[in-house]
Amino acid sequence: MPVDGGRRRRPKKAGVYRPVLLIAASAFFCELGFSTINISTLPVYLSKELHAVQWLGFILGFQNLFDTISRPFLGALGDRHGRRWVVITGPILSAVTSAVTVYISIGVLFGFRIIDGLAAGALWTSVYAETGDITDEKHRNTAMSIVNVAFIVALAFGPLTGGLLDHYTGRYFRHVGQPAFLFSSLALLAGSGIAYGVFRPKEWEKTPPRRRRASGLGFKLRDLLYTVRTFPSMLVLAFLLYVGLGLVVPLIKLYAMDRYHITELAFGYVLAGEAIGVGMLAVPLSKIGSRWGPHKAVFWGLAWIAGAFWVLTYSQHIWLVFASAGLIGMGIVLALPSWLAFITMISPADRKGEVLGVIGFSQGFGMLLGAALAGILFTLKTFHMGGLDLSAVNLPFFIASSVLTLAAVMSYIWVFRWRRL
Repeated sequence: MPVDGGRRRRPKKAGVYRPVLLIAASAFFCELGFSTINISTLPVYLSKELHAVQWLGFILGFQNLFDTISRPFLGALGDRHGRRWVVITGPILSAVTSAVTVYISIGVLFGFRIIDGLAAGALWTSVYAETGDITDEKHRNTAMSIVNVAFIVALAFGPLTGGLLDHYTGRYFRHVGQPAFLFSSLALLAGSGIAYGVFRPKEWEKTPPRRRRASGLGFKLRDLLYTVRTFPSMLVLAFLLYVGLGLVVPLIKLYAMDRYHITELAFGYVLAGEAIGVGMLAVPLSKIGSRWGPHKAVFWGLAWIAGAFWVLTYSQHIWLVFASAGLIGMGIVLALPSWLAFITMISPADRKGEVLGVIGFSQGFGMLLGAALAGILFTLKTFHMGGLDLSAVNLPFFIASSVLTLAAVMSYIWVFRWRRL
């Protein structure tokens, strides 16, 4: 007889989130490796070692392109055959490329960016799809928030880690950035090792040989068209959201330095501090999102982000910039996990990775377009519109605020009112 009087005991929350925490740890180490390379070390290496900083945008764009276009295919592949090898193979290869980058030519570096792009695409789709698979609707929003915080904190600490390693240990190595490259390699291997232990084995191994030959990789063009036909509004919303973010993310550091004359090191410390603060608030905000429901949390999070962007566009004081950046971070940790939870909730059980991958393609394309426009707009030195108090410095922020406001309105129509339609 049950000791609790016949009532079934509820599983402890720690047990519910234990695999999610392991997935988040894997994502943290992998993203720490990628962010240390891409944001901190590679720009310095290209500038000071290869004297080819003019190729930086093309190299990073090349990686982002393959990250973007690979997501639908890798998401569908994980749906069909399990995600363990999909998610760990890429970071292992990226760990090798990171370790040997200082010994290769710039032409080979482009090839390495293809590997890193595929690895990042596999990581993104597999991590969020697996999180959606192992959690129920009640706990999914918080689970997505935990994973999302791991990505954000790793993204924020990558530049600081790379800078500190190169500053204090660089003199012991022959090549610029080599200690940071080696650290990135170890971080990627650590993330792969954790992923091997937590991600489920491939279903491919359990498939009879005859069916295995017939199924191939399990992905066809109509899988892409399924998501386009079924969720066109989600593709449009994802595109607009990431165009807005792409317009600002590459410029926020230059914006702070050019307009307010903040030093590079001070910016890094403030960014890391804000990441810690936002990370501490992520789970409480996810609880709010769970209480409201993902469909409502997406709208309010986007509205919050859009409002903070308008403040950032017209702020006259540096403290308003950092306050706005903190509010944007809080809006992201409210909206993004809810957005991912919403997508996995409306996706068929056997198509989560595929739908996430196709929507991720739309997000990535929006980010690439926004980042490309940001660079062009920021160089319009002669631009000035006195009536709106706009110059080349804050023009990308004005356009981003407008796009994000439109996205927030559309999210009210397409997401907030979802249960009523």
